[in-house]
Amino acid sequence: MGKKFNDLRRRSIAMLVSWRIIGGSLTAGIVYTLASLKYSAAETASIIFICQFTINALAYYVHERTWNMFSWGREVIADKTEVS
Repeated sequence: MGKKFNDLRRRSIAMLVSWRIIGGSLTAGIVYTLASLKYSAAETASIIFICQFTINALAYYVHERTWNMFSWGREVIADKTEVS
């Protein structure tokens, strides 16, 4: 059976901060790119929503998978079903 882990608060905070930087930067990039185009406010909002949802969803998946490769900020939970 695989090991079980518990994320420590410092890991959760680091993940939160790293995601907000990445997600916020991606959203800002989308808005910056669309700002110069001549769409109506409703069209711009719709395009931003679709792009932001799609791009950030994919980026979040990569972000989570990347964090799973590192053990920093994790502690192993003892399996109570194992026989000593």
